[in-house]
Amino acid sequence: MAVEDMLNGKTEQTVQKENNEKPLVSVGIPVRDGAKSLRAALDSVIYQTYQNLEIIISDNCSSDETKEICLEYAEQDNRITYIRQEELLSAIENFRFVYDKSHGKYFMWAAHDDIRDDNYIETLLKGFGTNPLASIVFSDYVRFNDYSNLHNTDAIAEEYLKNYSQLKDVSFLKKHLKQQNMLFGHIYGLINSNYLYNYPWFDIESGPDVPLTHWLLCYGDFIYVSGTTFYYYHHPSKYAKSIKASQKKIDYFLMKIYHAWICAFSIKKAESNNTRYRNIFLIFIVIYSNLNINIFKKYIKKFFKHEKLT
Repeated sequence: MAVEDMLNGKTEQTVQKENNEKPLVSVGIPVRDGAKSLRAALDSVIYQTYQNLEIIISDNCSSDETKEICLEYAEQDNRITYIRQEELLSAIENFRFVYDKSHGKYFMWAAHDDIRDDNYIETLLKGFGTNPLASIVFSDYVRFNDYSNLHNTDAIAEEYLKNYSQLKDVSFLKKHLKQQNMLFGHIYGLINSNYLYNYPWFDIESGPDVPLTHWLLCYGDFIYVSGTTFYYYHHPSKYAKSIKASQKKIDYFLMKIYHAWICAFSIKKAESNNTRYRNIFLIFIVIYSNLNINIFKKYIKKFFKHEKLT
């Protein structure tokens, strides 16, 4: 029991009860050269209405003012632990690093350019209160590229809620197909930390978070709760560049095959950990087919849109 609790006259039983009622939530912030938006992102974490947090920042060899900003915030808030990497990590390695340093019952990643409502963590915790075996609890979702207009929702946000608020009571394969179709969001919800413990941390070039969310879906449902919003900063030009770079480095279809195989392997391994047998080749075929169908649909939509314009 902490000395300050003893001085305040709290018994060990009282402290334990408070810890159970208000479990520690770990927030991992992997960042590289994020100074431009970092203050807004940090403010949206430290001013959460739920205060029992540990905040772990991993600075991945930033060359801008990220270090100075982090040290400033760490000096003002003793919940923050700032660590600067001596050697450059890949994105998924940096994500893993902040998780490995965490101690909370629940875990949340926070990017250097995304923000969330002040009641975000408090509201998501209520989802675990009614669904204690859930893997992820997530919320309303807004994709934006202008910090002065956060509430400018788009079609992806609407599709996100339509498709994923009903993820709880569907079949095994349908769950994973729905997850495969979603580009953003769940990974920045609140996660049951235990379910990440044995994850293999696949370091793939395109979408390393996708096999991770497939893994988590094998352990528990993804639960939607209303009453709070996550704001995802969208980099349209950055995304387009990454696609072009991938096409230069490896044939696009080979990349899709590899990505589908990693997702299938992630599902297979997680199911094996839970003593459930799944055919990895069947999972791979379903996921790979789904990827191609979605791309075909996009081309069809573009074709008809072009026809209408002409």
